[in-house]
Amino acid sequence: MSKYSGRLVSLGVARESTRGVGVEPSIWIPHVDLTVASKVKDVRVGPSLGKLADSEQRHVLTKFAEGEVGSEVRSHSIGYFLYALLGTLSTTGPADATAYTHAFTLDNSAQHDTLSLVIQDSDKTVLHELSALKSLEIDVPIDGVATYTASFMSRVAQGTTTKVISLTTDEKKFPKNDAAIKLAANIAGLGAAAGMALKRFRITFNKELIDDDVIGSVWPEDFLAANFSVEGEFELNLENTTYRDYYLDNTARALQVYLGNSASLITGAAATYPSLTIQLPSVDFFGWEPNRPLDEIVSQTISFKANHDIANDQEIVHSCSLVNGYASYAA
Repeated sequence: MSKYSGRLVSLGVARESTRGVGVEPSIWIPHVDLTVASKVKDVRVGPSLGKLADSEQRHVLTKFAEGEVGSEVRSHSIGYFLYALLGTLSTTGPADATAYTHAFTLDNSAQHDTLSLVIQDSDKTVLHELSALKSLEIDVPIDGVATYTASFMSRVAQGTTTKVISLTTDEKKFPKNDAAIKLAANIAGLGAAAGMALKRFRITFNKELIDDDVIGSVWPEDFLAANFSVEGEFELNLENTTYRDYYLDNTARALQVYLGNSASLITGAAATYPSLTIQLPSVDFFGWEPNRPLDEIVSQTISFKANHDIANDQEIVHSCSLVNGYASYAA
């Protein structure tokens, strides 16, 4: 086994048609961080043996894997993570010759769609079956393109055949100048609302993921979602008391996150650009902090949390729409 650079590691992703049955990669993802690794749950027994030794034996009880994938938000590959996050997808199109709209909605069951992750480096190729998404964090920085970090739990790595890696040239990234974050009194008001002048924005989707461990097996039977939450924060100049008052008065607002790329048409389309739009029907503001550094403009940081909108019977994620040139996320 030789030493090698992290730049020689490749990540392939596919949606599993049968839960936990590995499939060949549908897309290869240029990543910037990859920490998925096999792990165990163990127990160490240390009874009195008439000696000072504190350990007699270690038992491996459960084998699993977990870790993170990080990269830029790309117009095609992010759809696999959104599918694993929310669990349901409806695709329409093509419109404008090659543009497809993928509408992801939250599946309220415990079993969301799973992925197969293939990791290939200079010495080996391994497959992680039953990869269940645990969290997805999207960041929009002021000095770059939108990025994400996705965390997973899965089965331990299994050896598989060496793959031929083929990177797509059609994926588009989402720069900060085409992003728009909006607040309005309700979902209907988001269309006419102006984008906020933010310095940074982060949104995190979390699932309380349970490894369904059982007696009689070293493998968890499944990875199940126990709950679903959405939180985030944003920063902007402190010019008025609007957001402080939202925080103090417990004022809820609808929120929309739009990521786009107005410089790159979808390949083959005449007038359609790639985009990702997420709408939350009701967010409350549970944190407000003024930032007053010397020799800089005073700013404010606001923390928010999404809620299920009972009054309007709207899911915690009202809509999640991805427009791109990728025809299908079918397994």
